[in-house]
Amino acid sequence: MAGATARTAATRRGRRRRRGRRRRRRGRRRRRHPDGSGDGSDDGDDDGDGLTNVEEADRGTDPNNRDTDGDGFDDGEEVSDGTNPTNRYSHSYAGGCRTGDCQPTATGPSGSSYRNGDVPRNFTFTDQYGEDVDLYSFCGVSLMIVIGAEWCGPCNDLASQLQDYQDSVNDYDLNHQVIEILTQDSGGRAADTSDAARWASSHGLTDIPSLAGGSLGGEWDKDGYIPTIILIDDTMTIRSMDENNTDASPYW
Repeated sequence: MAGATARTAATRRGRRRRRGRRRRRRGRRRRRHPDGSGDGSDDGDDDGDGLTNVEEADRGTDPNNRDTDGDGFDDGEEVSDGTNPTNRYSHSYAGGCRTGDCQPTATGPSGSSYRNGDVPRNFTFTDQYGEDVDLYSFCGVSLMIVIGAEWCGPCNDLASQLQDYQDSVNDYDLNHQVIEILTQDSGGRAADTSDAARWASSHGLTDIPSLAGGSLGGEWDKDGYIPTIILIDDTMTIRSMDENNTDASPYW
């Protein structure tokens, strides 16, 4: 737990540094374009997003809109972070989890629950940092989704192992990310953001999103038992739907 605490502190310091850089970048842009206008030249920055007009043209972004995809992140900030300013699902999260860049088309569920081969619909839940996290932000990354409840002993046992697993994935720079979805609190009530934050703290989850999934749909429940483990490849296609399979290596 001491290691998890240190990691959490480091994550918070990183978040403060990133926010500081963002504030400084935005301050420079305001000084360069105090009224939000520009001169329209190739090397100008008409919308003050940190990209020149010619860079906007090269990337297909709107030179008159500093946030082309409307995801709350300036275009220049996304380019700096290595995400796609034209895909609203492609952006970074405070916890530092891996994200991808593709736009899947949902094909399922093909029955009462998702099955292998289905491309699931997007969902949005709030994580332990208070950010709304989209499933489709991870298109382009292989996923292990773990669904559980606070009252569930096996769910707690599995959750306690996940950060070490994610650390190993990160050490080898593998294109893989774990997501935890908490559906119920210790009393069987629908999990909220405070429950998800407590779950993350209890199990040392830092760059694993711990999502408050109290409203998760029944299509994610195959047999009524938890924990549920779902493996999804980098095209957002389900490869193992609740088969008690934790070997994600074929999909890295």
